[in-house]
Amino acid sequence: MSYQDLVEYEQEAVRVITDKEKIALFREKGYNSVLSALRSGPLTVKEITEHANLIVEKIVGPEIERKLDKDIFKESSEESILTILRKVSLTAKELFKLEEKKKELKISKSDEEAYKFLEKQIKFQSFVSDLKEKVKKKKSFSKEDNIKLKTQAKSFLIEKHKRSDKTIYRYLKDLTKQGLIAQAGQRVVFGKTATETLFCRAAKIFLLQIEDKSWWTCDEAKKQLEIISKVFTLTHNKTLPVKCLGKLLRRIEDDTGEKFLEMAKESNNELSRLIKDSSFKDFQMIMDVMRTLNIIMEADSLKKELDECLKS
Repeated sequence: MSYQDLVEYEQEAVRVITDKEKIALFREKGYNSVLSALRSGPLTVKEITEHANLIVEKIVGPEIERKLDKDIFKESSEESILTILRKVSLTAKELFKLEEKKKELKISKSDEEAYKFLEKQIKFQSFVSDLKEKVKKKKSFSKEDNIKLKTQAKSFLIEKHKRSDKTIYRYLKDLTKQGLIAQAGQRVVFGKTATETLFCRAAKIFLLQIEDKSWWTCDEAKKQLEIISKVFTLTHNKTLPVKCLGKLLRRIEDDTGEKFLEMAKESNNELSRLIKDSSFKDFQMIMDVMRTLNIIMEADSLKKELDECLKS
């Protein structure tokens, strides 16, 4: 269907965010998926929902798969299997609603794909009930049972994380209230009198000035630091202590990040002019190159610090 987007809102090119409440929205998966979806430009609520759900799937999919692998195959127990089955079980009321939706779709014959999806969900619930009976009767699962449980449970749990148009609209209202998103204009569909509202980010690029501790100080990073240290030893045949390595990486992260943020605040108009026609991907590449150049500029000082680490 042909349409024309009438965009009236003028985006900022770059905005530095320092407010903690706003920064928290970038960290929450639901809000972040909406902000990420709008990187491509002004979109309708329906388009934002589709893009945001694809982003959520990309983020949570690997997390869910790792957890299912662990609970079904690596550290399988009766309790771990029951926990999964509870998570993917629908109540009688929810199952009834699916059955009713399926009947409506069959009568209208308007959406074959939606009908097949509902049919798959209902069949999966029958499979879940069978597995519960097996657990109850202390019967072991076949390899095929485990594979099917993992595959269909992953699909079920991903769908559970996705959001409806109604929820996405609530996210948009909250983000608009915080000044991170704005109504960009209207989409006019040829042959229709009604228009659709377009939303966009208030700025093409948001730079977050976070005062929290560096990622390299958290528990999750310790394992990575240990691996990096061992790889360094294999590459250079020298021992690089983990504690010292973390300190060095924190300094690089802080120095390069702070320099760019300060420049963005002091020369915002000039920076905005320079990247006005750049895509988000282009800007990410520019930032990566600038970080590399900043490291090269500080090379003598960093090399000295690295040498001190190798002596310790």
